[in-house]
Order: sequence, then structure tokens, then C-alpha cells
Amino acid sequence: MRLEFRLLVVDDAPESIEPAILTLRDHLVAEGFGLVRTMWSGLLGEEARSFGGEQWGRFDLVMVDHDLRSSEDGAGVVEDLREKMKYTEMVFYSITQTGVLYDELVKRKVQGVFVAQRSGLAKVLPELADVVIGKATDLTHARGLAMAEVSDIEDLMKVTIQEVLENIDNPCVETEVTRVAKDLVRDRVKDVKKMRVGICEDGLRGVVDSRLFDLSRKWRTILALGGCLPEEEFAEPMAVVKGFGEIIGSRNRLGHDPERTEGGQQVLGSRTTGSREVMRIDDAWIRKFRKDLRMHRDAIEEVCRAIVGNFGGGGGVRQKGEKAKT
Repeated sequence: MRLEFRLLVVDDAPESIEPAILTLRDHLVAEGFGLVRTMWSGLLGEEARSFGGEQWGRFDLVMVDHDLRSSEDGAGVVEDLREKMKYTEMVFYSITQTGVLYDELVKRKVQGVFVAQRSGLAKVLPELADVVIGKATDLTHARGLAMAEVSDIEDLMKVTIQEVLENIDNPCVETEVTRVAKDLVRDRVKDVKKMRVGICEDGLRGVVDSRLFDLSRKWRTILALGGCLPEEEFAEPMAVVKGFGEIIGSRNRLGHDPERTEGGQQVLGSRTTGSREVMRIDDAWIRKFRKDLRMHRDAIEEVCRAIVGNFGGGGGVRQKGEKAKT
């Protein structure tokens, strides 16, 4: 489970459950997740038939309506999906009493499926979401989440920088790229001579693929390029991106600090005298970390799209301070 909670809804009249799904979305946002939903009218449609293999494991929660108006039987759909997704939480719902739903599932020997009345979904969905989240609220999951999400962010930064370097025709960008390159040379790195040669031969292109061009350097480069964007349009996301160093710090500690228990609570940090303060991990910390990570990821995505659109090969170039054409 990553930062998106993935919901599959099998319902050919989903308008009536929209308020319940919005309640679920708000609950997830408060927990630090976003909601991504997939809507199917049944399993006979093209979207469902194109699914296969590992794709079935992508969902965190599945909702199936009993009263499908197509030729499909809701209980049969649940049975098929349970075969494909043995460990995914599911809810089978209807306007009828839940006892009818239980009976149909028992006849088909389908286990591990919650039942609910359509009118009660606004209460049931957040509760089921908490069951799913509860399986992923621990230090081990936080470590994996940090590694995976920050890795994706780093890759996005790299691709953005490469795109810009292929199309440097903006004076501001060229100045910032040169400044970043010089800063990299001044950094105290073991292979500084190799980096200096790369910059001399090929500008910043010579080091972007180097292992020396790590996450912090990519972030600094994105900050420099973002500084060339029209300030009035991107002040808000750029303010968030400037704080990404805190996410990097948390990622590094989650990835490298030893784990232990202190006073019945999980902590990260060495027992060595004089070492840095321990990081205490609890549900509140993990929830805040998810929120912060989503906020920074969204801001970086917005800034990177703008950088490529303004200075990459996919759009016209605007000078800093120049307004977009309408």
C-alpha cells in the first residue's frame, strides 16, 4: 500500500453511493492517503476483461452491489472477485436486509466478505478503510513507503532535469544550470575530479547520470530551475518544494537508523552516547509523515510539469516574470 488508497466499485448505478465515497475520501485524506477509484458496471465489460494476473492485487478495497441491472448476479461477481483477490477487503451491499446477502454468500461458500445496506455505507467504508490502514501502520511499512515514494520522486526530478538539459534556450535556465554545476564541483565528494571532468566536457549532462548526483543534488537543481518559473504562478508549490529537505532527512533515518523499543514504543536511533536524538514512531507520526509526503510529492509534480512545459521540448519558453499567453 502506497499513498493512494485504491477502491474498486462494481455498481451499474453508482450515483446513489457517491456521498458515501466522498465520506471515505475525506476520511482517507485525514489519514494521509488519497483516493483512487475504479468504476465498473460488472465483470463482463471491456475494462474488467482486460484485467489479469498481478493487476488484481492493486486494489485495497472492493465494493460490489447486489442489485446489478445487467445479466450478472452480484453474488456471482463477489465469488469471482474473491477467487482473484483472496486477501483483499470486500463489502457486498444492497438496499435489502443484510441477512439476504449473508445467505447468498453462504450458498456460494464465499468467505471473508463484509455485508452492508446501501444506506449504511457512509459508516461502513471508513471502518473498512481503517482495517486496511491498520495492516500498514507500522515502522516496517513506513520504511518501505518512504523508500518507494521518494524513489519515484527522485526519478521524476531526474527525468525533468534531463528534459531541460536537452533544450536549454532560456538565459535564466542556462545561468542556473551553470551555477548548479559549479556548486556541485565545490561540494566535498570523493570523486570530485571525475565530476569536474564531466562538467567541463558536457556541462551538467555529464553528471546527471552519475551516482554522485544524488537526491539532494537533484532537489537543489529543481529548486534552481523552479526559480526561473513565473513567481506569481508557482510561489505556493515552490514554497513546499523548498522544504523537501525534511522529507529527505526522514527518509534517510527510516532507511538507515537502527530500530529498537524504548518504553514500549518503537524508536529509531542508536544507543550510543552522544548520538542524535531518537525518532519516536507511533500512529500519529506515521499519519503526519504520509500527509507531508503526499503534499511534497504533489508540489514537486506540479513544479516539474511547469519546468518541462516552460523550458523543456514540449512547450514554449517563457522568461521569468513573463505571463502565460491566454
